[in-house]
Amino acid sequence: MQVCDEWISTLQTTLSILYQKSPLFSQDFLRVYMMDGTFTTMPLTETTKTRDVVKFMCKKHTLNNESEFGLLELWDHPGINGNMSERKLPNDELLLDQTMLTWEQAARKRFGIVNTVPHTAFKLVMRKLSSLLPQARTKKEQHLEFCQAMADLKDGRFTVEDKSEIFDLAALAIFKDLQEGLSEAEQEEELVLEEGQLTAQLHHYLPSYWFKALENKKSSMRQQQIEEWDRKVVQSFNELTRSELREDECITEVRKIVYSFRLETELNALASTRMFIERVRLAPLCFSAQYIAEMWSVDKILKVRASCAPSPRHLTPQSSR
Repeated sequence: MQVCDEWISTLQTTLSILYQKSPLFSQDFLRVYMMDGTFTTMPLTETTKTRDVVKFMCKKHTLNNESEFGLLELWDHPGINGNMSERKLPNDELLLDQTMLTWEQAARKRFGIVNTVPHTAFKLVMRKLSSLLPQARTKKEQHLEFCQAMADLKDGRFTVEDKSEIFDLAALAIFKDLQEGLSEAEQEEELVLEEGQLTAQLHHYLPSYWFKALENKKSSMRQQQIEEWDRKVVQSFNELTRSELREDECITEVRKIVYSFRLETELNALASTRMFIERVRLAPLCFSAQYIAEMWSVDKILKVRASCAPSPRHLTPQSSR
């Protein structure tokens, strides 16, 4: 027993020494990811705070609505506040002495004595945390909003009772991508989508958990389900882009938005992008951040996970004690 205690003590001392001399994460530079998958590397000092990072990124990428963006840390495993994998960093949090120190400790517990940690294990991502627009959006800002809206749809944060809205949103995203790939002369021609054309690309536009639910099903059933999704997306595409919409038939939020847009402007890639964003931002869990709040009562403290954008609008019991 004494030998074990001595060995553990020696190991802890070694880890402490290694941490001081060989940190796993850079102490001089910070990598910040954007919602389109790109990243920017910026200088890191002892005084760098969250607000400094957001300000730097907004200036670097010409983003007008700085106050609507926030910096989130994402872990590839639950570990933040017990069982969360994402957290919005407070504006005055010190990145080096607080955020990175927590990463160092968590990484050594999870990966042991290693020279490198997978780059996806701990990430900083800048995303919009509200759907407010105090100032006009730049082209880059609108692109990031679309990427964030698409991520919310694919990751399951976008929830809706009527699934037809998801097929309508997929149709708008497909129309946007097709339009952006055409020349000016080709854009004058009417786009027609036929069944089977985009079957292999549906996973780019529909929720990921839909496809995950098919993994344990027979191949024939998987194919049948995907073909059904394809038919519905094609139907939505042709109805939204080619057919004449009637106000009394537009009962879902997506259809109402598309109907209003088409009354004022011609349908193009920019319009479809804005309509997609406009619908997704209305969902309670989209364009928001998660927080842990404690609700006190006489008997116990109930911890709840709150999704706020920018004020609380969705509360879910997390755990209690």
